Parts: sequence; C-alpha cells; structure tokens
Amino acid sequence: GPLDCADQHGDKYKDKTAVVTEKIGADGGRIAIYGETWQAKSLNGEEIEKDARVKIVKLDSITMYVEKI
Repeated sequence: GPLDCADQHGDKYKDKTAVVTEKIGADGGRIAIYGETWQAKSLNGEEIEKDARVKIVKLDSITMYVEKI
C-alpha cells in the first residue's frame, strides 16, 4: 500500500500537484494524487479549500505537507 517505503518514494510525490479532497485546516485535511488519498497539512498553516490544487512540498511518514498553487 501507499505506506510501504514511503520515504524512498518521496520523489514520486515531491513537487507534484494534488487536489484537496477535504479542506485543509489547522488539524490538516486530505489530498488525492495517483488515485490515492493522503493526510495533508498546509506548510505555512493557511487554510486550503476543497478542490484547490496544491503542490506537495514534503512527505513526512504518512502526512504530505503542501502549499497552494
């Protein structure tokens, strides 16, 4: 599953574009990429609305850190 070897696969996700499927707020939200959904947090703490496009900045274990594009 997507959790296996997540660290080695960082390049598969880094700098890629994903779509927000659950609004990202202070406690995070969810994004979709490659047909997978991931827990996501905003890199700078801003809220990002559902359906917005975001860039994946880093992958920390099972959480993606993203910024709005």
